[in-house]
Amino acid sequence: MKGYFSTLKRMIEEYNAPDLLYTSAFLYAYPDVIPGSPDGFLRSYAHSGIFRSSHKPFWLEKSESIALVNHSINFRIRFNYNMQFSLVSRKLIQEMGRYGSFYQSPYPDYYASNAMMLIAERILIVPQPLVTIGISPKSFGFYYFNDLESKGNEYLKNIPDPDIALRLQQVILPGTNMNTSWLLSMETLAQNFAEKENLKINYDRYRLLQICAVYVGLMLGKYGAKSAVSDLRSRMTLREQILYGVPLPILVAMTLIVPKRYHAFIANRITIATGSHPTPFFPQFDGKFITILDVFEKIEPVSDFVKKAEGI
Repeated sequence: MKGYFSTLKRMIEEYNAPDLLYTSAFLYAYPDVIPGSPDGFLRSYAHSGIFRSSHKPFWLEKSESIALVNHSINFRIRFNYNMQFSLVSRKLIQEMGRYGSFYQSPYPDYYASNAMMLIAERILIVPQPLVTIGISPKSFGFYYFNDLESKGNEYLKNIPDPDIALRLQQVILPGTNMNTSWLLSMETLAQNFAEKENLKINYDRYRLLQICAVYVGLMLGKYGAKSAVSDLRSRMTLREQILYGVPLPILVAMTLIVPKRYHAFIANRITIATGSHPTPFFPQFDGKFITILDVFEKIEPVSDFVKKAEGI
């Protein structure tokens, strides 16, 4: 966005070259990409928890960055992993090299963002939205939001490490590829940093997310949902059968007696209850943005943010 380089250059000088600068962002969806949003939209990540509703940069304590990673390995997203949020110092890139390639695992941004939180000693949080993350017809987001996740994975060509995949074959359940790629990314992280941090992946939480995802798919009538349920139940433990294998089918049965317009609401409530993602609040900007270039030309993130910071 306008002012990105000049603003962050000033921040680097003012704060004596942080290892990592983590900025806020806009989220832009092209028209006809997200179901229910034919005109697209422009939203802000300003209310994400990591920014603390602050209007000024602040240091993220080391204990806080470790806590964020611990949330990640417990399958709770408490900061956004897209690399657009991060401006990385050469020093940190070199430090990352001690643990292999900068980008690893089927979801390289999940891995890299959490690895940086583990390694970086000086992390500056910059609440200004200085970048725009786009969802276009040619991005993974298009496939994901249109229930074409398998095609999205073909597009990304996500190939898991065969040794890790083999080791986790008794853990992995049917469900969403996103959750399984998240699992594989966190397993890669734990493996690489075993000597530095004692990272315990919460496999039970991953399996809960997958179990809920399969039943949500059944509620919504997704393709292949019935066979996925059959496969899932054959792999669930006795404990999982008791805790989830009874109540979730009851909720599915409820969708047979309530109007179809409520199915998505019930499914969404189940997804929210898992706590994998914070309840989103993305303020939306008025205006017509046909392409991401319109966002660049019409939005003045730096000047607007300064006005808010100064209470103008």
